[in-house]
Amino acid sequence: MHRILKRVLAGKMKQVDKDRLEARLPETGLHTSRRERIAMEAEREMVDLKKMQFMRDKLGEEYDGFITGVAPFGLFVELVELFVEGMIPVATLPSDYYVHMEKSHSLMGERSRAVYRIADRVRVKVAAVNEPRKQVEFALVGTLEKRPIEPPKDPGAFAKVPIKGKRPAPRRR
Repeated sequence: MHRILKRVLAGKMKQVDKDRLEARLPETGLHTSRRERIAMEAEREMVDLKKMQFMRDKLGEEYDGFITGVAPFGLFVELVELFVEGMIPVATLPSDYYVHMEKSHSLMGERSRAVYRIADRVRVKVAAVNEPRKQVEFALVGTLEKRPIEPPKDPGAFAKVPIKGKRPAPRRR
């Protein structure tokens, strides 16, 4: 592309060259886009593999992390200093029946009322590393933040924050 632009700007691009390039560029663009996606995926896989190799001798070690995702089957945690993500299976959480509250992105224990939400800071122990599946399993050691354990009154509600520049709707009388 740079060579083509250079020729166009210099006024050295002939109509024959333009016609030839016009026919070939769409296919060339698709090919290079596909190759770029393949290269990005290969890079991502290599980084994941290196993370697994790094973590395999860390079994039993404890780290601080924060919850990055909540699913019915567990919590996804990213370690603060290592940028490695793993999962705490719900079966390994303290004994309780946990309900997945999708709208508030949290898991709540029915008996204990313990709530685990996205962005909560936690202390975890490396429990297992599965290199072929590129998965790290953590065990919860504890939470790092002291906050009320009460669940939200309306788990589906989010704070309504006005957008700058928009006026609230007029009240009807």
